[in-house]
Amino acid sequence: MRRFFLYLATLFFSYGLASEQPHEHADIRAVQFRWTTAGPVLGPPESPSDLHYSVKEPSIVFFDNRWHLFCSLRGKDYSRRIEYLTFTDWDDLSTASRKPLKLTGGPFGTPQVFYYSPQELWYLVYQLYEDDGLAVTPVFSPSRNMTNPSGWSTPTAFPVQCPEEIEAWADFWIICDEGQAHLFFTSNDGRIWRSETSLDKFPTGWSAPQVAIRGDFVGAPHIYRVQGGSNYLALVEAQRQWRRFYKSYLSQTLTGPWKPLAVTRTRPFASLANVEFRAEPWTDTFGHGELLRAGHNERLEVELEGMRFLYQGSSYADREGKLPREVPWRFGMLIDKRK
Repeated sequence: MRRFFLYLATLFFSYGLASEQPHEHADIRAVQFRWTTAGPVLGPPESPSDLHYSVKEPSIVFFDNRWHLFCSLRGKDYSRRIEYLTFTDWDDLSTASRKPLKLTGGPFGTPQVFYYSPQELWYLVYQLYEDDGLAVTPVFSPSRNMTNPSGWSTPTAFPVQCPEEIEAWADFWIICDEGQAHLFFTSNDGRIWRSETSLDKFPTGWSAPQVAIRGDFVGAPHIYRVQGGSNYLALVEAQRQWRRFYKSYLSQTLTGPWKPLAVTRTRPFASLANVEFRAEPWTDTFGHGELLRAGHNERLEVELEGMRFLYQGSSYADREGKLPREVPWRFGMLIDKRK
C-alpha cells in the first residue's frame, strides 16, 4: 500500500511539472497582439545648415532613471551616422539634446546597445556601410560610460565569416543566455542566420553561421527573452505592397526551433490590421523598431504585459517620388492595448 501511495504522489508531481511548461508556452502562443499609437514622438533634427531626411533604427535602454536612445540619421550632406539622446520622460523626447557619436571612420548606422555584465562594459553593435550602402560590415565598440558620445572605442569588426552562399548580410543583433552569446543577422532573402560564442570569449570566437529562421520577411531580426518563463520572442520585419510590418516567432531556446507566433495578414505582430490610431493617421508602415526592455543587460528581457514598441514610420505620400535615403522616417510608439 505504501508503494501505491508513493506511486500516486510521484505521478501527480510529475504531471504537475509536465503540465506547467506547456501551459506557460500556450499562454504566450495565444496572445493576439493589439496596439494603439498616436502621432510621431521624434523626427529628424532641424538645422539651417544641414538637411536631415530621417531618423531610423532605434535602440533604447532605461538605466539610472533615464532613457538612453541610439538611432541612425540620414541627411543631405552625409549618408548615415549615429546619434544619442537621453531623457527622463517621453514627453521630453522631442526637446532632448541630440549628440552625434564621435566614431572613427564611417558611415555607420543600425545601432544596438546593451550592458554586457560579464565584462562590466556597455556595447554598441552597429554597421559600417561600404559602396554607398550596398555592402556592410558588422562592428562593435565598448565603453565604460554609455552617456559619453566620445567614449566609444574605435570600431572593431566582428570576427565572424559571412556565409559564402549569400550576397549580403545586415541588421546584426546580439542576445545572450546562461552560457553563450548569439549573433543574429539577415541575408535579406527570407533567412535569419545565427552564430554563437561562449560568454567568456565574447566578442570573439564565433561559430560558422547557420540558418535559424526561414520565412516571408525582409530583415531587422530582434530577439528578446520573455520575462517569467523560458520563451524567446523573435520579431522580424516584413513587407507587403511597399508597406512594412512585423511578424513574430517563438522558441524555448535561442538555438531554436522557431515556431510562427503572429505571422499572418489577420494575426500579425504589428501592422495596419491590429493598430488603432488615437490621432490623425500619419503612417501606413511599421518599420525597423525596438521593444522597450525590462532591463538593460545582455539578456534583453521584455515583459509580455504592457509592451511598448518604438518604430519608424512614414506615409505613402512621404515616400512617393523619393529616393530611399530621402524618405522622411520618424519614430512612433505602439502601446499594448490587450485586456
